[in-house]
Amino acid sequence: MGLRRDSPFYDDLVMNPFRNMDEVRNRSLRFIILEDDKEIQKRITTTPPNDQGKRKLDSPTSKSFKSKPYYKANYHKINLVDEDEDDEEYPKISDYCFSVDIPELMCAMQDLGEKARWPPKEKKFATRDKSKWCAFHEDFGHITDDCIALRKEISYLLSKGHLKELLGKKKDRRQDSNGFPKRAASPPKDAKVINFISGGSDICGTSNSAARKHPIEAKMENGERPTKTSTLTTETVVSFEEQDRENILDPHHDGLVITLYVANHYVRRILIDGGSSVNIIQLETLKRMNIPESEITTKSLILVGFSGEAKATVGEIKLPVYIEGEYRENEVPLNPDDPEVKVIIGTNIPEDIEEKLISFLKSRVSTFAWKHEDMTGISSDVITHKLGIDRNIKPVHQKRRKFAPERNLIIEEEVEKLLKTKMIREVKFPKWLANVVVVQKKNGKWRVCVDYTDLNKACPKDPFPLPHIDFMVDATAGHEILTFMESSAGFQQIQMEPSNQEDTSFMTPTGIYCYTAMPFGLKNAGATYQRLVNMMFKEKLGDTMEVYIDDMVVKSKITENHLKDLQESFDILDHYNMKLNPSKCHFGVRSGKFLGYMVTKRGIEASPEQIQAILNLKSPKNIKEVQRLTGRIAALNRFISRSSEKFKGFYDILKKNKKFQWDEEHEKALQDLKEYLSSSPLLMRPEDGEPLSLYLAVSRTTVSVVLVKDHQGSQHPMYYVRKA
Repeated sequence: MGLRRDSPFYDDLVMNPFRNMDEVRNRSLRFIILEDDKEIQKRITTTPPNDQGKRKLDSPTSKSFKSKPYYKANYHKINLVDEDEDDEEYPKISDYCFSVDIPELMCAMQDLGEKARWPPKEKKFATRDKSKWCAFHEDFGHITDDCIALRKEISYLLSKGHLKELLGKKKDRRQDSNGFPKRAASPPKDAKVINFISGGSDICGTSNSAARKHPIEAKMENGERPTKTSTLTTETVVSFEEQDRENILDPHHDGLVITLYVANHYVRRILIDGGSSVNIIQLETLKRMNIPESEITTKSLILVGFSGEAKATVGEIKLPVYIEGEYRENEVPLNPDDPEVKVIIGTNIPEDIEEKLISFLKSRVSTFAWKHEDMTGISSDVITHKLGIDRNIKPVHQKRRKFAPERNLIIEEEVEKLLKTKMIREVKFPKWLANVVVVQKKNGKWRVCVDYTDLNKACPKDPFPLPHIDFMVDATAGHEILTFMESSAGFQQIQMEPSNQEDTSFMTPTGIYCYTAMPFGLKNAGATYQRLVNMMFKEKLGDTMEVYIDDMVVKSKITENHLKDLQESFDILDHYNMKLNPSKCHFGVRSGKFLGYMVTKRGIEASPEQIQAILNLKSPKNIKEVQRLTGRIAALNRFISRSSEKFKGFYDILKKNKKFQWDEEHEKALQDLKEYLSSSPLLMRPEDGEPLSLYLAVSRTTVSVVLVKDHQGSQHPMYYVRKA
């Protein structure tokens, strides 16, 4: 039966034989209810470990109360504990990100002596929730993290300079560090998923736990140690935040039901069952997701339910799933002596290929820039950046800007780093002089740039063409496996033309410097970099690689060929001494974000980040908000049919000398847009030589075209074009 022999349920089944599985199920439910009731009663009656028996309550006027550390005769007004105050004014304890837990925090407060104030204990305990315990009050009623008195006291102590040594760096668990799209809301109304729990085979037992234990026990009997194949380790942290507990009443046995972005559709009410051995999706759901049955691999499986009833599946299918906007990936260490030397690889690749990929990356550690000093730069014999300044234009010395002390510190650190790598040098009497600019990047770090506005006006535009983004995205989609790479501070790996170095001069609080390497912010830097990568990868572009400035992708039609394609790309990188940024590289993934689009084997999808941006928009209240809406629509034009006609009303509002007016027609168009984007169609990529169909729609104001292809008996859109 897969039951523990020392369990009461096992004893009950042995002492009272059952007639069928229905009876077993009913009896098991009664045992579950009994265990739940005992657990609830235990929570209510159990005294917290710090309480020994009944606690004697002190009167605020008694001598024993006045001898306590929480009593202060001259209690400072700002430090009063008032549970009736608005709790939004003071952050929760968990929001401070202390480096110690609450008990250690309490000990640190006690060490402060009279500087810390403690609350009096109340006698009104009859109506308190005995399932919640506050370590600060040493009483029932609420949990410690919600204690307003403690939150106010900690806020006061921090304002006085206490406890700051216990603060850690705040980490946002929801931050999108890899740039992958986040989950969008508003799933399609007709999407549904049914999960079914398999009972296992007769050999392994009728329970899933028995099925999991069977191969382990078999190896134990043969004297083998079971090998751990899971990518998760004991250090892997799976956490839930306070906002995940909203509307949950403790204790509870609710199932974990989530919404996922599956194959370009938002599918609701997906049950997460850790004991289930299979994942089941209804055939009807696939039909509503416009996925043809021909994509299902014919591989039937017999599933056995709790009742003993057997059902056969239609087959198997693999679908891309986004969880919080990013694919599941592994961080693989390449140097056991240095934990920071690691790269990211995909998980959905064969084990033998994964081992070869990791071995290859370990052998090419030198291709990455693990620190700034690793960027030795590309030889000036290969390429340099020339400014081509019009000498008839008078040089400009910008007026010096002032920065806050913390910004000055960031600037000084960047200058020291660049001096150490010889990317800048000190200069005297420059003709051109610019200010530095400190901007924050998406990952929270700071980037120090130079304001070359005046210098750029004196430089002619380099007409070197950049690749067409749509063509590159089309060429990338449809491949079985991909690797996304980005060069490390790519522009700064190219040397400046020696005669133009002093023209890049900039001032800081500590001195005047000029760049010896090509800096960010120059007018033609992108064209120079594209000229370099086109020359480097000319034999690979359009075949196994696509490169847009410093964004590179290695693509393979067959998974087994990917390592060979990757090795050829690394050979070119090493030949020209170009270094990669390891934190921005993703090796061996099935899909990912490239130039603002999600590329997969099935085709091209809109970035869920861009979809979410529109779904989160409220109805515009002024012209500026309408401009924001139309800008976000423009980013998704490729995925929206007849967009100029559907959203003509939005653009009419932006016409000059027209008063802002948002009516029911505009609101309906916005809601229709949101509903459409919640199940946006997949755009398939063209194949050489296949026939395509063109559909044309003409109205009084616009002409719209859709290019479609026939795929497995149905038509799929490839591209939408419109002209107003």
